[in-house]
Amino acid sequence: MNQYYRPKHLFFAFFCIFTVLACNTDSQKKDSLHTIPPKIDTVKKQSIRLMGNENVTKKSKKISPDTTKFLPIETAFQQAGLVNVQTLDSTLNVDLRYATTDNFVQKNMYGNLASCYLQPAVAQMLLKAQHQLQQQHPNYSLLLLDCARPLSVQQQLWNVVKGTPKQKYVASPQKHSIHNYGVAIDLTIFDTQNNTPLDMGTPYDYLGKLAQPRYNQQHLDQGMLNQQQVDNRNLLKTVMQQANFRPIPNEWWHFDGYNLSYTKKHFRVVK
Repeated sequence: MNQYYRPKHLFFAFFCIFTVLACNTDSQKKDSLHTIPPKIDTVKKQSIRLMGNENVTKKSKKISPDTTKFLPIETAFQQAGLVNVQTLDSTLNVDLRYATTDNFVQKNMYGNLASCYLQPAVAQMLLKAQHQLQQQHPNYSLLLLDCARPLSVQQQLWNVVKGTPKQKYVASPQKHSIHNYGVAIDLTIFDTQNNTPLDMGTPYDYLGKLAQPRYNQQHLDQGMLNQQQVDNRNLLKTVMQQANFRPIPNEWWHFDGYNLSYTKKHFRVVK
């Protein structure tokens, strides 16, 4: 009986040991299966977060003001400390003629520029002039025709008039124009009710004696200007002077924030 059952008992003992080992192995495998996936998930989640941050960074670069929102000429204006006046007062109207071919050189020199940039102090003066005008005439608004002008554009204008009788109407780029500092402005008055500029007797940048306000009375007496045209010029001059702008004798549309010597001393030229 003992000899018969001994092998059977040994077999049973081996079977139990094998079963225990197998269970331990299965348990380890199950533990490993529960341990590894969280590590993988964590890595994936970190990777997704990193990719998300990279995408946000790239997106923010795409909408950077200096690369897409603003033109190169606007970037130059901003770097010189100038401001877009329409961000200060949206009632101001802008029609930059040197961003079109509707000017005396019949050439677009500003590309797609559609905003008027000025020195901050001069911009505040302009807001005051707009306020003065609209107090007197609620249906009127200032229409801005040229504001800050790069020195490179000044050179183009000079090249057209140099050596001609019209040279006296354009400042030499060597001496600079006050426009080149964002301290001068060309403008007229716009009737918002009739959707048209007021009649000033000549077009903007008409390089001739008839555009010179110092001869207003003479041209009125000669019948070359009518009373309404002279009154319109005087209205523009009055509201601009009330805001401390300085008119010049040879262009009804041009006004300076400061004189040239003060401008050169306190502001930076835009090239």
